[in-house]
Amino acid sequence: MKRKQEKERYDRLSFKTLDRQFQQEAIEGLSCSPLEAKALTEIVKEVYFPLLEEKSIENIRPGQIVVQAIDLNEPPGKPIKSSECQRVRR
Repeated sequence: MKRKQEKERYDRLSFKTLDRQFQQEAIEGLSCSPLEAKALTEIVKEVYFPLLEEKSIENIRPGQIVVQAIDLNEPPGKPIKSSECQRVRR
């Protein structure tokens, strides 16, 4: 049987991604299962990537900051940890 060198190279390189590196760190450092490490990677992307990709951060003037605040539509008395938050530029 003839070796498919291009496919083998692609398969090897497909494992050399930042996602795979992060998952491997979670598996080794936090003793996560591969499934948990993959889920953790997706959660990190969901939470942090929108902030990193946001162009409005470039428009912050000196003295302004971006903070997480409880959404205006959240009812009073609701626990903070279960409340929806929004990023606010002040």
